[in-house]
Parts: sequence; C-alpha cells; structure tokens
Amino acid sequence: MVGPMPHDQAPENSQANPKLAVVSAESNIDVRRISAIPSDDTAPIVVANSAEQKLRFSWPCWSPDGGALLISGNGNDDDGDVRMEVWRVMGEGSEKPSLVFSNDSDAPSMIAPGVPHYVNWSPSGRIAALVAQTRKGMMLHLVDARRAAPAQALMAGGPLYFAWAPDSQALAIHNGMEILLFDTASVGRGTVSAAREGLAAS
Repeated sequence: MVGPMPHDQAPENSQANPKLAVVSAESNIDVRRISAIPSDDTAPIVVANSAEQKLRFSWPCWSPDGGALLISGNGNDDDGDVRMEVWRVMGEGSEKPSLVFSNDSDAPSMIAPGVPHYVNWSPSGRIAALVAQTRKGMMLHLVDARRAAPAQALMAGGPLYFAWAPDSQALAIHNGMEILLFDTASVGRGTVSAAREGLAAS
C-alpha cells in the first residue's frame, strides 16, 4: 500500500524530490524519495514505527503541502483492549508521531475489511474529515489535523461520502438519500442541522 504525495498542491520542491509513503511488511510507515539514481537520500525514512507505538499502521494520507501525513493505526493495549487511532507524522520524520483521533473504546470495529478509517485533509491543511465506526454506526468527524483535540461529530449514517470545497469552508456530504452542505465555520457552534442545507439525492 502506498500513498503518493499530492501533485495539485504539492510544495515547490516536490517535483525535484517526489516521495511515496509506503506501508512496510512490518506495518511501519516509510517515506521514500523517488530517484532514477539510488543514493543515501533515497533510503526509506521510517516516520511511524509499529513496534514503538504497538500499532499496525496503514492508509497514509498526505497533507496538501506534502509535509505531513495522517495515518491509521490499530492494535491492542496492555489490557488486550482494541485500539483504533489516527496519528499525524511528518514526511521527513522530524517529529514524533502525534495522536489526532481515537475510536470509541466500545466501538473499535473497522468501517470495511482492512479499513480502520477514511481520512481526507482539508485543502488548507488545518483540519481533516474522517469516517470512523462509533456506537451509532459510521460517523463523519472533523478533527484538528495538527494536534490531539476533541473531534467534532457531524453525522452518522450510510452510505457516507464527502468532498471538500476548494476554500475548506464547506463539506458536501452524501448521507443515505440526502446530499448535505456543511459550513465548517460553524464547527463548535450550534448543531449540524442548523448548518446544513438538504437536497434530494437523485
């Protein structure tokens, strides 16, 4: 499984130093530079170590500027309880991984076989939307993509798909038989229903 660095909003030096995020056989996340001539610079950088965090990492998702990734991790804690989390790592391995989101302890199942979460950064890179299993079923959340902070649960349901507006100010959400528009400026203020407009899905 690989996660290519985005091309439409990649940093200025990305074409000279294209990168791939790779899930290794050890369930680490490695970042590899792509080069026609192998060198020390093309050796993989382990940005998330499975053994250190006691998690199996998967599904790397690059930030719009190519500087960081959000990754899913799943495993068991010391008591044997299931852990299912989303972590942020830097593409150069310059910082330790930081926890961004944890599933409910009593709802640790995956959203699909082998898929703990579905994550997508906002174009601004400040927040991310993710789908995770909860006690109420599949739930769409907004999370701070830079640090651990309380997640904003938007809505539960299924099928559940979403897409960001180019300015990060809104999410278009397909939930069941509805298409909804969520104003992200309302996060933390009021309810989801007060911030959405429903259109019948055809």
